[in-house]
Amino acid sequence: DNYYAPQADGGISIADDSLGIDWRIDPACAILSEKDTKHPLLADFDSPFDYNVDQYKQ
Repeated sequence: DNYYAPQADGGISIADDSLGIDWRIDPACAILSEKDTKHPLLADFDSPFDYNVDQYKQ
């Protein structure tokens, strides 16, 4: 119902064990969209946010 901007889309892989999430399903058995199978691990995620900027500094 709205414009889709794939360049603004992102995510983290469900198969990333470093997250420590018990999905209660084997990730190999999960039914994922093609888009969701291409998400990187958290360690490989290129964040669009700059954490070195002080947002409260005036």
